[in-house]
Amino acid sequence: MTLRWPSWLTVDPYIVALLATVLVATVLPARGVGATVASAATTVAAAVRCWRSQPSSSGPPC
Repeated sequence: MTLRWPSWLTVDPYIVALLATVLVATVLPARGVGATVASAATTVAAAVRCWRSQPSSSGPPC
């Protein structure tokens, strides 16, 4: 099943996801062990992103 973005909504889905992430982080901030897990997950995500990027990609360098 593929989710389709409504055609009447002109906002980029990435921006909506980013705003939703900020909203969740505001309501449920990471503290204690959760902060440690969130920090490790962020580090791993950044490492995977850099590891998967190709030299010819147009994205920002790592």
